[in-house]
Amino acid sequence: MVTLTEEGEEQLRRLDRALDQAQDDLLEPLAAQDRQTLTRLLTRLLAHHQRG
Repeated sequence: MVTLTEEGEEQLRRLDRALDQAQDDLLEPLAAQDRQTLTRLLTRLLAHHQRG
């Protein structure tokens, strides 16, 4: 079992916020429905390549 220290948990929260902001910046030109479509298609591609 692995547990995070308080410092580790705070770092994880900072990284989550940074990732959310980076994704928002990258996907800003896309409408919400287009973002969902992109996520669905990328998830399908990832699943395909993880099998093989």
